[in-house]
Amino acid sequence: MNYREPKLLKFAQDIDCCVLCGSRNRGDVVGAHSNHLSDGKGLSQKSNDLVAYVCQTCHDSIDGRNNAFDPLYRDLAFYKGVYKSVVWLLKTGRLVVGKEPYGE
Repeated sequence: MNYREPKLLKFAQDIDCCVLCGSRNRGDVVGAHSNHLSDGKGLSQKSNDLVAYVCQTCHDSIDGRNNAFDPLYRDLAFYKGVYKSVVWLLKTGRLVVGKEPYGE
């Protein structure tokens, strides 16, 4: 079963711009999911809610709907977007790392 967290998807509304192209968020930035089976994608099933906050144009590009990126660059762009999205979540306090000791 894949990880679901609706709050992570809703945070797309709060980010100022697309993490890939930098275009201003005018309500079109969404949380884009991975398209890889290894990330939990399946027939009629989205992958885990570890997403990249991107505009519709970038979403179409990383999903291959507009043929803007070759397949290797689509993967790179998606994972770069996830990284930048997680950094934004951490910097803005929307994602907080627990202080529990490791290994206990």
